[in-house]
Amino acid sequence: MKFVNSFSYLPSNESIYCFDLGGNVVLRIKTIFSPNAQIYFTDTNNPPNNIAIPPEIAVRDTTRNLILPQACFQPLGYYLILWYYSYEITCNNQVVVVLSNQEQQSICTTRRQISSFS
Repeated sequence: MKFVNSFSYLPSNESIYCFDLGGNVVLRIKTIFSPNAQIYFTDTNNPPNNIAIPPEIAVRDTTRNLILPQACFQPLGYYLILWYYSYEITCNNQVVVVLSNQEQQSICTTRRQISSFS
């Protein structure tokens, strides 16, 4: 797998990250509200139409080694993910997307930095 981008769970993130899975299926990830995001699916039409979660898709929480259940708060279903876990999304048992928690903090100060941490 190669790195393609970073995803932010912050409320200011209005981007929707899209991955074409082929067969007229697009996986989309968007922030709902921090610390939650949603994985859902659309077709490739312009504008896209939401579709049901394809049966060959599975989302695994690799931090806790759990298969995520589908959330059914919307008729077509979606997956609810949280920033503090890492995930693998598979299609026909092949990993297609990995979301890795980087466990990082930004450092801000009003003081001059003397040296980096080591």
